[in-house]
Amino acid sequence: MSAVAHFVDVTAFPVVQTPSNQWTGGLFSSDGSLIFEAAHIRSSDNSTAQSFPETYVGREPLELSVGLYGGFFFNHFGHFVTESLGRLWAANLAEYQHLPIYVDGLWGQVDFAAQNNFAAEILRLFEIDKNRIRFIDKPLKFKTIYVPEMQYGFHKFLNPGANFVSEMQNAQNRIEREISREISHSARIYVSRSKWTALRGVVAGEAQFESFLVQQGWSSIYPEEMSFGDQLRSYAAAEYIIFAEGSSQHSCILLPQLKAKVAVILRRDKPWDVSRVTDQFGGFKKNVEAIKYINARYCFGLPEWSGVTVVDYGKVVERLRSIGFVGSRFSDWEAVSEKAVDEAITSFVASALKEKDFLSFLKALPEPR
Repeated sequence: MSAVAHFVDVTAFPVVQTPSNQWTGGLFSSDGSLIFEAAHIRSSDNSTAQSFPETYVGREPLELSVGLYGGFFFNHFGHFVTESLGRLWAANLAEYQHLPIYVDGLWGQVDFAAQNNFAAEILRLFEIDKNRIRFIDKPLKFKTIYVPEMQYGFHKFLNPGANFVSEMQNAQNRIEREISREISHSARIYVSRSKWTALRGVVAGEAQFESFLVQQGWSSIYPEEMSFGDQLRSYAAAEYIIFAEGSSQHSCILLPQLKAKVAVILRRDKPWDVSRVTDQFGGFKKNVEAIKYINARYCFGLPEWSGVTVVDYGKVVERLRSIGFVGSRFSDWEAVSEKAVDEAITSFVASALKEKDFLSFLKALPEPR
């Protein structure tokens, strides 16, 4: 396939995620077959789970002339950055820059008008007019639609497409030009989750670890309290960054030439959770220290991204010392760790009491005999 393919007589159906995590909808040719080049890819074998949406049989689509397909726009920061940017590299090529960009909204439509909306800021950095974006919310029929190759996504972490990398470098250049207008930035940044609510996934004792880092000359930032642009400018200006693993480290996709030394403290322990971190940075030829000292995880029936993770921060700090991120041991950790774990679990359980999955978990527990 060429970098941008074009198709004629195409019907676009809104993509819907089924309860079984399959997708119906997408771009289909006149014979009803899925246009694979427009399918959303998540796995290294380039497989897709999209199928024809039978619910739209018999409905006449709105007829349109021409458009550019932008793929899936996830209404979720982490998935938008990792999965929704892979086709946007073509948006401002001379032959397509006048075209509206048609996208499928997953998990609701991104609200570009919301204050500090991350997607609106990304489009600004890409110099894409957000008014070009059109959500596919009904069947549409195109005389011609152009489909850029999906050059980034989970399946391309280790091998991003050249056009995509070039566009990310352009975005980083714009970000770095804006840094000079800022007053100051910290050289050592800890990207914290300590202000997240318990149900969003927390690490026991993170507040104490954070206090230790501050004593070592680090500054903490809280992405949920910052605009996406401010986050990027902070990362671009830093010399050292420690991420509490989550969506925040995905911001660095827009900084392919990031100069900072980076460590990520993992809170999930499946092999995919480790490779997702190392491959993301590795694809841009950037080494990252993925630190995994997980003693336990407590989800109590809730999704794996939720729950309480017990990290051995004593060992984490020893690893950070060995790579020059900190100069001292975390000598207080043993004294505070048990209380920190108890407090984190108590807070999580209190927050989970009205969650259906948590109640189902409790009901399934065997009665003591």
